[in-house]
Amino acid sequence: MVFFADIWMWSENEKTEDNMLLGQILLREGKCSESDIMVAHTKQMVGEKKMIGEILVDLGIIESDDLTMALIKQRKALIGAKSLLLANKLRRRMN
Repeated sequence: MVFFADIWMWSENEKTEDNMLLGQILLREGKCSESDIMVAHTKQMVGEKKMIGEILVDLGIIESDDLTMALIKQRKALIGAKSLLLANKLRRRMN
């Protein structure tokens, strides 16, 4: 099953497969719904220059602290994925 969150959040940050999507984090944490994020995405598609997370805060759907925590979790997931890739490369070179 493909969720809208998997599609629209590509515009939020780096477009890498190992990057945990901000929308997925917010949905998992119960901070917003897919329809909330689609509203924010629609605003972005019609010209809003802000990122999805900022739009959600502006709409009062999430608090700025919720966005900050989701971004921290996203960054930790990205760092963990990149660390794992680096460790695998080093392991292959040693063999």
